[in-house]
Amino acid sequence: MRSYYCISMFLLALPLARKASLAKVSVETLMHLSVHCIRWYCVKYDDSRGRPVLSYIGGQEFKSCSVASASLNSQLTEECFVLLENGAVFVFELNERHCNGFKGCEMKVSWENHQGKSWLGCEFGGRLGTFIVARSDAVFFITRSSGSCWSVRALLESESLNIAGTEEFVVFAKVDSDDSFWFILASRSYLYLCDQRGQRSRHFQALHAKIQVMHVPQSDLGEDVYIWCHSIDNYKDHFSAGHTWD
Repeated sequence: MRSYYCISMFLLALPLARKASLAKVSVETLMHLSVHCIRWYCVKYDDSRGRPVLSYIGGQEFKSCSVASASLNSQLTEECFVLLENGAVFVFELNERHCNGFKGCEMKVSWENHQGKSWLGCEFGGRLGTFIVARSDAVFFITRSSGSCWSVRALLESESLNIAGTEEFVVFAKVDSDDSFWFILASRSYLYLCDQRGQRSRHFQALHAKIQVMHVPQSDLGEDVYIWCHSIDNYKDHFSAGHTWD
C-alpha cells in the first residue's frame, strides 16, 4: 500500500529579474539554534556578487543550560525571545550590538511547581510587550508589570482540561494568522486551538483521532505518490494553478 501526501499549497521559488526589485524587499532576520547557542543571520544584497547572500550578524552562548526554544518578533524583527531548559527567559535586541554581544536581559519571572516539568516553547504575544511560554502542564502569559519586573499568569492548564495526571502537553506552536492571537497545543490524545485573549479554547479530538489512524509511510510498500488538491476532497496526480489556489 502506497502512502499519499495531499498538497493543497506550496511555495514558488522565482529567479530575481533585476537588482532594483530586490531593493524593495525588507531584510529578513534568521536564526540557528544549537544546544547551547543561538546564531543570528540576515539576508541582504551583495553588490560585488550581484545576488542576495546570508550574512552572520552575531550570536549568544548559554553555558549554564541548554536552549529549549527561541522566537523572532514578527512585529519588530530586531527582537528575539529565548527560553532555556531550566525555565529562564531572555529578550535580545538585535539592533543594539555591544562589544561583547547583543543587548539582552533575563526576565525576572517566578514559576510555580516547575520541578519535573518540561518546557515546550516560547512565542511573542499578539500585543507588543507580551510573551507566551508553554510547559508540559500549562501555558503562561508574561507582561511587564513595572521596571524590570514581570507578571506571569496561566492562560491554560491541564487541570482545567481534565487531563492532569493522565496526559501532558507535548507540542506547542503559534498559529500563523492575521491577528497573531491563536496558538495550538497537543497532548497524546487531544489537539487544542486556543486564543491568548482568554476566549474559550476548542479541542479537536476527532481530527486528532483521524490523524492517529493514518498509516505511517513504509518504504517497502513502494514509492510515495504526491497528489494535488483541485477542490474539496478532490485530489489528482497533477498540479493546476487555477484549481489549487481557488
